[in-house]
Amino acid sequence: MADAQELADKIRSGDTGGLRNTVSDAADQARQKAQDFGREARDRIEGSRGTAADAMDSTAERLRQSNVGSAGKVADGLHSAADYVRSNDLGSMMSDLGDAIKNNPVPSLITAVAVGFIIGAALNRD
Repeated sequence: MADAQELADKIRSGDTGGLRNTVSDAADQARQKAQDFGREARDRIEGSRGTAADAMDSTAERLRQSNVGSAGKVADGLHSAADYVRSNDLGSMMSDLGDAIKNNPVPSLITAVAVGFIIGAALNRD
């Protein structure tokens, strides 16, 4: 990748072809790094799906054992969510989420605001 002095020299000399190639190479490198980062993040998420599903099942079982009010219904929902997470890859879950948001924009917005509020409150607890 070219340094600043090399770029300045190309601009002063009017070497637009060389400048274009340098900028194109830098853009290609940035694009490749972004793709690598995205691929690594996706792989980490895919690797943790089983752990997340197991945690949901464990929580569902504790809820069932608690015999509190409608805990059984919540436990069933958690178990269904765990099965969904196990049986769908990240791409299909993101597609399903997009469909749900398109079909239910107002509840989606309310949910996003609520989640943002909860995360903000949790981060400000310090």
